[in-house]
Amino acid sequence: MCAITGFTILGLLGWGVYTTGKAVWQNRSTIARYAYSFYNLPETTYQAVKVKVDRT
Repeated sequence: MCAITGFTILGLLGWGVYTTGKAVWQNRSTIARYAYSFYNLPETTYQAVKVKVDRT
């Protein structure tokens, strides 16, 4: 009885990992764009502030 419960839980976890991996693979370009934007956020913010200060 305990082994069946354990295998069921492992099966559900495996299915969840498979589904998540499939969704990530299908949306990898979108995820890459968001990651790139997030990584460059401090630099773009600095440039925007620098341009605003230079105009005054």
